[in-house]
Amino acid sequence: MVHRGFFLSFLLAFGLLLAALGSLRDIATPLGYWGLWGIWALAVMGATWPVPAPGAGRPMPPAWVWGSCAVLVLGMVLSAAVNHSAISLHHAIKIAVIGMCFCVAWRLVGGLGWRERVLMLRWVVAAVVLVFFASKAAPYGYYIDLGSAGREGSFLAWPGVIWKVGAFFMPLFLADMLIRPRDWLANGLAIAACVFLVVIDGTRTGALVIGLMVLVFGGLLAWRRDWFFLSRARPAMAVCVPALFGLLLFSTGIGYLSHGSDAASSSPEMVKAGGAFMGKAEALVETAVDPITTTRLGNGDPERIRLLQNGFERAVECLPLGCGFGSTSMDPGYGVVMQVHNAYLSALADFGVLGLAGMLGFIGAAVLPIRKVLRRGARHAEETYFVAASAGAALAYLGTLMLHTFSTEMSEWGYLIMMLAFAWLPAMQGSRVAGPDADGQQALGCYERRHSRWYEYVLLGGPFQIVAGLMVVAVLPSILIWGMPFWRHMDPARINTLIAVGLSFLVVTLTLRRLGQFSGGAIIAHIAPVVTAVFLVAFAVLFFSRSAYSRPILLLAYAAALAWCYAAYFIGGKYRRLKLAVVPLGETWAIRPQHNLEVRRLAEPDLNGVRYDAVVADLEAKGMDPDWERFLAQCILSHIPVFHVRQMRENLTGRVEIEHLSENDVGALLPSPLYSICKRLIDIAGVLILVPVAVPLMLLTALAVRLDSPGPVLFVQSRVGLGGRDFRIYKFRSMRIDAESDGARLASEDDDRITRVGRVIRNTRLDELPQLWNVLKGDMSLIGPRPEQREFVDRFDAEIPFYIYRHVVRPGITGWAQVMQGYAGDADETRVKIQHDFYYIKHFSLWLDILIVFKTVRIVLTGWGAR
Repeated sequence: MVHRGFFLSFLLAFGLLLAALGSLRDIATPLGYWGLWGIWALAVMGATWPVPAPGAGRPMPPAWVWGSCAVLVLGMVLSAAVNHSAISLHHAIKIAVIGMCFCVAWRLVGGLGWRERVLMLRWVVAAVVLVFFASKAAPYGYYIDLGSAGREGSFLAWPGVIWKVGAFFMPLFLADMLIRPRDWLANGLAIAACVFLVVIDGTRTGALVIGLMVLVFGGLLAWRRDWFFLSRARPAMAVCVPALFGLLLFSTGIGYLSHGSDAASSSPEMVKAGGAFMGKAEALVETAVDPITTTRLGNGDPERIRLLQNGFERAVECLPLGCGFGSTSMDPGYGVVMQVHNAYLSALADFGVLGLAGMLGFIGAAVLPIRKVLRRGARHAEETYFVAASAGAALAYLGTLMLHTFSTEMSEWGYLIMMLAFAWLPAMQGSRVAGPDADGQQALGCYERRHSRWYEYVLLGGPFQIVAGLMVVAVLPSILIWGMPFWRHMDPARINTLIAVGLSFLVVTLTLRRLGQFSGGAIIAHIAPVVTAVFLVAFAVLFFSRSAYSRPILLLAYAAALAWCYAAYFIGGKYRRLKLAVVPLGETWAIRPQHNLEVRRLAEPDLNGVRYDAVVADLEAKGMDPDWERFLAQCILSHIPVFHVRQMRENLTGRVEIEHLSENDVGALLPSPLYSICKRLIDIAGVLILVPVAVPLMLLTALAVRLDSPGPVLFVQSRVGLGGRDFRIYKFRSMRIDAESDGARLASEDDDRITRVGRVIRNTRLDELPQLWNVLKGDMSLIGPRPEQREFVDRFDAEIPFYIYRHVVRPGITGWAQVMQGYAGDADETRVKIQHDFYYIKHFSLWLDILIVFKTVRIVLTGWGAR
């Protein structure tokens, strides 16, 4: 009986070989070639079918890949519909099938570790080299030699194709060479074979890819300081160099012996052996080999430049939905009709903005795994190097598409889906079946996370919601005002309007998502302010730049954006409501149900088939026995987040509990230095923008204060600011002149020291306007913790632990504590206020500042929290 792991390895090698020998479609016909991929997919599904659903035993295929594929298919379908293009619909079906093949590859790769993956890559490279040698030694017709371009290839792997095997697989061998020095001989030979395939193809692109990957690995070595890995690579490099020269000499010898004389090449035996293939091969070479490829080394690619110029012109003409597949085709001067040699430009011209967005989404899908491993620091050497190699190979493929035509063939996309599957499944060393194993023990990774099924990923994912929203916000108003097909007549006014509407909707979506991540960031309260503010900015940019635009479309899009956001909020309410499983130990009793939170306390260490968003546990509880610890490990392996109760309370309350802070926690609260600099620039710009509005209000307020009670208009007092340094703060006087004759004390509700005008300006926060001068001087910021008097600082520092740490950022006119709590009148309220301040410092970001601005506007209008 065949071992399951061996069969999965064989299937991986078979899939990689189908991609590497893509020219099989010229022998088996395109339908037959797709049939081979179908057989491979069915075999993989059969071999992995007992494996649990992706949400249970492994994560779902990444939404970035699914979303990009869906967006690209949607763009193709829309382009096919508006242009009545059957060929566009045909290619949409092929891209959809490619997306399904990625899911199949995802299941396959998840059952294999890095060692098995690299081993199969070696066998594939060896097979391609052997195919090339066999073709070169066989009778004329199997071997292809483009003498004018110095390029060689095989009838199964054409020139311009065969180099991809070496260029895209070599990074994995470099990573394995650094991680597993014992395999020096195999890796050295594999690297030599990869370089050999690039050299015989005579491709500059392949050489550039290899050079860039070597630089990337050099950068990784420097970042991780793994210089000792270089000593591990010496044996492999010592084998690689002579092996490469040996392969080149062997290839030259075979060429001389097989095709070195006319007599040999025209012998009856060879003609008889290759006669069946000779005519077909010559015809295919004559019609399929790119004339630009054969002459690009000599004339500087003027034809390719001509194709690019035509592609740009067609892309602009065909916005926003494209003109259908092949819209960039032209004869660059060779008598052969060709498409533009830039897949992204071709996607934009053929399938519109959605086509380009789908292609760019694949770049994001390749970048995110690298970002993920880099953010984990300098640990996990194997994962870091292999993920960087796999994602780097995917990025290299996507980069080469800037020099090649758009294709929907698996011989091209096969490289991409395999490398993306490698990059997104770094740590899967095998698969386990859900439920009890043969010994009756619960298998690891046997639970399923909420919203982890493929259709939930698609429908609830950001890419789908953005695309659907753009249809409602941008396309629907355009159809209602301009009619169908409005994209046929795209003047500057229409282009500017659609760009403004599209960018505005993207900003609105991103902003609402970010604001919803914070405690108190209820989306429903901020939909109207965010949508209004963003569309006002878009209108202002168009108006003051004197750009042509359509006011009816802009207004209708604004109304559609409001309707879409509110509809999404109410329809998706139950999906956003978190469902938490709580381990009933320690301090988890503090986690209680709320309007947006469902809490279920577990009676035993098992989820009992219920899907949850996360599990909450007191990881420091004394009663945590091995069964509960094993349960938490199973949840983590099932990709269900496990939160410490303190972290969950922080997320729910918007406060950092200072009573449980340690030295390590305080170190993690350091604000971002980069955003501190940006925030200072934002403060200065904000003051300059507010001055025209603030100055008249300040003059009226000063006059009212002066007429209401005797004494100075301004109240000047010493406060403690950044770094614990004292500074003089300016406010409009809101109390009697003798308010602090008995010493400083905090204000209370219905304080009799407050004047009539003072009560009004305190409720509306007009008394804080003079502090704009403090912001301009650099003593304060527009947003930050409120500054206190030195007397109160010394007192609270003695009573409240870590109180002084709030001075790590500039104090502000408004802040998180002010909008969440209001005025603090005693030590207990000040303790809660400090917890809010620490939350602000921990989440110090532009998005939290934007949320505070919206809440401040609401408070100014309602007067909430003033004393």
